[in-house]
Amino acid sequence: MKRAVILGAAGRDFHNFNVVFRDNPAYQVVAFTATQIPNIAGRRYPAELAGKLYPEGIPIYPENDLERLIRARGVDVVVFSYSDVAHSTVMHLASRAVAAGAVTLAILAAAFVVVTICSVALAGSAPVPSLSEIVQRDAAVLAFGASAALVCTGVATFVRSRGPVMASVIAFGVLISQLLLHVSFLGDLRQLLPLAAFERMAGDTLSGLSISLPIAIAVVVAWAVAALAAGGWWARRAEV
Repeated sequence: MKRAVILGAAGRDFHNFNVVFRDNPAYQVVAFTATQIPNIAGRRYPAELAGKLYPEGIPIYPENDLERLIRARGVDVVVFSYSDVAHSTVMHLASRAVAAGAVTLAILAAAFVVVTICSVALAGSAPVPSLSEIVQRDAAVLAFGASAALVCTGVATFVRSRGPVMASVIAFGVLISQLLLHVSFLGDLRQLLPLAAFERMAGDTLSGLSISLPIAIAVVVAWAVAALAAGGWWARRAEV
């Protein structure tokens, strides 16, 4: 069962609850949060409307309590359920939810277990990788994936569209970077390529290119920060 908080303003949030979450044993809605409409926080969504799974109703808290609710109630999912706000407002709330731990680490732990089992079971005649090698490569994949997600968020905000952004980021990070890695006249500039950083973090050696682990980590972080900064700047500029 996943524990959820629904962010709302006494309208769409209650409708979404009734349509998706009411009488749904896969989720436990631990709270609503309220904004825009005064004098809602501190009340409860009544048990008569909440259904048989919520005999005491559901408490409603101020939206400012989001981080505290996530940590105190072990929230797995945060659902945004109101309108008439800027894109940057939604993204800010999303970043608050992620920073507070709403995206559970249990998924990462399960992925690590699966990868470890597959690495041993599918090794065949090849040497079975050590635990340190598995951890290093898993960490590199997670870092690359997280960086790509942040870059996609920033670029999507900048271009005001989500359509081809993910495909473009993946194409650059994997295909175009692969070609550029073999362009020798670029020299040490190739250290700035995301794929070069990923391969170094995974423990692979790059022909004709020496890159330290701290530089590789810095490259991954820099790409994510630059994309988010550009997207945030453009969102603020567009709102003005």
